[in-house]
Amino acid sequence: MTLEDKVHAFRLLLFRRAQELRNVSAACRELGISRSLYYQLRQRFTRYGADGLHPLQARDGWPRGSPDL
Repeated sequence: MTLEDKVHAFRLLLFRRAQELRNVSAACRELGISRSLYYQLRQRFTRYGADGLHPLQARDGWPRGSPDL
């Protein structure tokens, strides 16, 4: 399993836990991420589905320090 696959699986777990707990704050606290990141990921999930949760790959012209949501 690649790092990208692990990140994708973690993000899917986040949404599953939020749904199970019926509480975004509790799921974020449990998994150690911020609520703002959760909502950024949720926006990508809504727009692109589960494939939108894969880490973004660096593209030509992007600064190397770009955040990988």
